[in-house]
Amino acid sequence: MIAFARRSLAGALGRQEVGVRSRQVYASKMSTPGSQVWVVFGVIGLAMLLVLITEVICGPPELMLDAWVRGCEVVPPPHDYLDAALRYEAADPAADAQRAIRDGDRRLWGFGRRGRLIPGVDDDQSDWYANNFKVKTMYLSDDFNSDAERRFQDAFYRYTERYNKMVVSLCSR
Repeated sequence: MIAFARRSLAGALGRQEVGVRSRQVYASKMSTPGSQVWVVFGVIGLAMLLVLITEVICGPPELMLDAWVRGCEVVPPPHDYLDAALRYEAADPAADAQRAIRDGDRRLWGFGRRGRLIPGVDDDQSDWYANNFKVKTMYLSDDFNSDAERRFQDAFYRYTERYNKMVVSLCSR
């Protein structure tokens, strides 16, 4: 009886039944597992691509596009700033530079902050030094989160300035 009533109603509605039926067919096709999987994979792939682009352009220093393009070796900043500051304050940059040259390592130290700074060399010639000596770059923040971080950056700058001057002078002999 119910089936007869549905057929009679469908016959009376005519075209409307076709429209409803086509929407049901379309909805059932979209609800198949295969079509949903492709949509999910597409969204996940797009999200991964956006994350990768963001990481390469402005992500952590280890992945920065700038360092890769310039041929720099990126050295991550220390986790314990106070310990690193004490080591750089006690280090002998002249002896370290002589040992590096003796071992065939002519790389200079550099800072990465909104650009590149190579302490101990003329800023106008920093590109020349970067191309001829190569640079180990440590990307550091412009903002200090602690006194230990400020102390580390000061000690590291003084060390790298003396180290770079010594490497340049030993290589120019």
